Amino acid sequence: MLPEDDQEREGLFLHWAFDNRYTHQPTERVLVQAYEGLAREVASELVADEERLAMVMPCSPSGADDATCFEEFVRTFGRRAFRRALTDEEVALMMPLMEQAQADDDFNVAIDLALRAFLQAPDFLYRVEIGTPLEGHEGVRTLDGYAIATRMALFLWGTGPSDELLDLAESGALLTADGRREAAFDMLQDSQALDQVDRFHALWLGYRQLPHSPELTTSMRLETRGLIERVVFTEDAPYMDLFRATDTFIDARLAEHYGMTLPGDEPAFVEYEDTGRGGILAHGSVLGAFSTGGDTSTTRRGIHVRERLLCQMIPPPPPTVNVDDIPETNCKRSEEHTSELQSRISS
Repeated sequence: MLPEDDQEREGLFLHWAFDNRYTHQPTERVLVQAYEGLAREVASELVADEERLAMVMPCSPSGADDATCFEEFVRTFGRRAFRRALTDEEVALMMPLMEQAQADDDFNVAIDLALRAFLQAPDFLYRVEIGTPLEGHEGVRTLDGYAIATRMALFLWGTGPSDELLDLAESGALLTADGRREAAFDMLQDSQALDQVDRFHALWLGYRQLPHSPELTTSMRLETRGLIERVVFTEDAPYMDLFRATDTFIDARLAEHYGMTLPGDEPAFVEYEDTGRGGILAHGSVLGAFSTGGDTSTTRRGIHVRERLLCQMIPPPPPTVNVDDIPETNCKRSEEHTSELQSRISS
């Protein structure tokens, strides 16, 4: 049982839309069966495509009984799948698959079976890099180079480590702060880094799925991605510029939707001018994520700001509240605030 404070934080985070929470991903029979079917399909399609198969094969087999080439494949592909070097025992477990290849006189039969095994293995499907206990420090664990490479890749790219990153892990380069920093800067030059940062903001601010047409949704996502790319990657500007930007990245479709003027035919950054808008919170993607689809919803947007920006959990209304009176009450308060504001402006 979690302590009371931790329970509250757990409840808070349940409201967030991040999709990598293990508590939301139980392993059920139907999921296991789906993995099996998917692994079979992927393996079959790969071995049937010579060009794609060549991308994962480290050697060319001399025949259906080329055990040396098969072992090389198991070690290289296994390292990619398990995000670490395979042990000799793990390799030995795969070698009997050659018997089926020899029986069918087809080397690719062994590749097909090996791919199915790798793609269903727990070491591929789950994050198993938990490290080893550090003697004399309860609750503290040390990570080897491969575990560090995996964490860096999943954090910065949203996928497993590349061969180059695994090479750094094997060499021990990631065991120092300078080595990790150098590797991280190199990883940030990869387009996967922008994809991952864009995806993080889409989940955090709730605009991964929008209630608009596919065309308008694409334009809104392009707008927000453009600002993220400029602030985080191109200009390496202060992060708060994401919320203070006085211009926005729009295409022709979004220019028409916003009533703005695009200076040319290509998407470009355009000043908001005197509209009072600014930053990512004024983007249609963020505003549309917490609307009702056809209209705005100040209540939903208020909860959105409180929970996702201020990290404050909003409890459900108490049972004594008459929700039928809320719309009328809100209208009256809005009229009162509007009247008071107009009075102040006049005076």
